[in-house]
Formats: sequence, C-alpha cells, structure tokens
Amino acid sequence: MELGTPPAMEERLDRALANQAWFELFPNVTLKNLVVPASDHYPIMLNHIPMACPHLTNCSFRFENAWKLELGFDVMVKECWLTYSEDSLLPRQHSCAEEMVVWSRNHCNKLKIEIEECRRNLNLARSSFTGDEQHHLIVLRKRMHRLLARDDAYW
Repeated sequence: MELGTPPAMEERLDRALANQAWFELFPNVTLKNLVVPASDHYPIMLNHIPMACPHLTNCSFRFENAWKLELGFDVMVKECWLTYSEDSLLPRQHSCAEEMVVWSRNHCNKLKIEIEECRRNLNLARSSFTGDEQHHLIVLRKRMHRLLARDDAYW
C-alpha cells in the first residue's frame, strides 16, 4: 500500500504564440522556459538577437515630448503615417521617425533663441509700459508661458 500522492508530473503549460508573419519580422528569436523554485508556472524568456536591417540607418531616434506641444505636430504625424501606409510596420516607423526629425529641425531647434527674444521683448514692453500696450504685454506673457512649457517638456 502506497501512502501520499503520486509523483509530481511536470508539463510545459506556459507557452508563447506567434504566426508566420511574426517569425518573418523576428527571425532571430529564441524562447526558453525558465525554472523558478516557488511557482508551478514557468516564466518565459524571449531573446531577440538584433539583425542588420538594410532599410534602417545606424542613427538612433528619440521622440521628444516637447514636439507634442508644437502646433501642427499631430497633423504631421497622422499625414506621415498615412503616406507610408503601404510599407510594413518597421520601415513605416523608420520613415515616420525620419520625417519627425526633419520636422523638428525646422520647428523646434530655435527654442532657446525664441525664449531669449521673447524675454527681451517682454522686458522692453515692461520698461516702456504706458498702459496703452496692455494687450501686447498679455500676448507676450502668453507666448513666454508657451515657450517655457515647451522647454520644460523638452527637459
């Protein structure tokens, strides 16, 4: 007569699921079930060995939060995404990233210069304030507020 429970039986129930299109996008992937001492579930480790993509350059892309505060940025992103809609995901992302960098050069790199210019104009307006330029002073203050918000979002 045997006492206790039958010997433990281990099966790999924790799995990953992918289709052929995913394997074509990520051909250099390995999957391992890891062992943990205190659980009946196995964590799954997915290793992706980067491969050279001929359509990608070596430059790295960094999305800047300050771009979201710029007028027209969201429209530019939507138009860009639609322009490259025939491309697969990675080339499409790369093309849109390149467009954002170009857009940024034309719209965002002059932020510090704009802040200094607005600060000078604000100081000039304050020093020569007669009461008639109230609206101009309000406009300058709002502009300075927007510029500083953009600078803050950048940092």
